Amino acid sequence: MGSCATSTCHAPGGRESSRVLTDYDHVFAQRQAVLLQVNACRMPPRDAPALSAENRKALLAWLVCGAKND
Repeated sequence: MGSCATSTCHAPGGRESSRVLTDYDHVFAQRQAVLLQVNACRMPPRDAPALSAENRKALLAWLVCGAKND
């Protein structure tokens, strides 16, 4: 979630900074919402830097497979 936590969205002061995605515990707690948003192509939003196809695939696979802290 590095790019999400350093973007204009989930970084401190970002437009979605209330949805903290800066560390594993926060991401894990919100994994279902993150999965739904990324899978539906609503995250990142159209006006934010896009995830590469490879990063999107890896993120979705990680979330679907239990989001292990490895």
